[in-house]
Amino acid sequence: MTDQPTFNRRRVLELSGVGTTLAIAGCTSQVDDEELEGDRGELADDERRVTMAVQPDQEALQQRQMEIQQQVEEGEIDQQEAQAEIESLQAELVEEALETVRTEFEAFDLTIEDTLDDGVMLVAGPATDLIDAVDLEIIQALAGGDLFEQAQQAQQQPAPEEGQPAPEDGEAVPEEEIEEEIEEELEG
Repeated sequence: MTDQPTFNRRRVLELSGVGTTLAIAGCTSQVDDEELEGDRGELADDERRVTMAVQPDQEALQQRQMEIQQQVEEGEIDQQEAQAEIESLQAELVEEALETVRTEFEAFDLTIEDTLDDGVMLVAGPATDLIDAVDLEIIQALAGGDLFEQAQQAQQQPAPEEGQPAPEDGEAVPEEEIEEEIEEELEG
């Protein structure tokens, strides 16, 4: 048996940083309508604050991942180097996606108040513009503004080690479970 690593679908999702974005999308099914309004702060009556997630160029990501996998199989790079390259590529593609969103949002009256490294944004503006912005292909998810803070906290927490017990009620759900739930919803 060879010692060469393989990249299965779960590993690709993990390495590409999609987990947190899917977590944001997954949280929307667990939120009451009252929570979707969130803290409006000093927003005008017709304005809202929401969490949006961008969709990096998946075709470019998949193509480069296949190239990296080929390099691993040929022994040109090891698993750690491959992971570092994929993480770097993901960061680059997310930044490109965020730049595209900034450009696209110039047509709307929207303000990006904060962003996370994985392409999750806190966006404020008129409700109609927020809804129209969802039509942009690069926007992957739209959720309540409170979810941005949850995503921010999740990003700052260290990943659980293998063999740790499942979280109890009120604790964070592992990204794997959220990914599986989202995949089931998308397929159904």
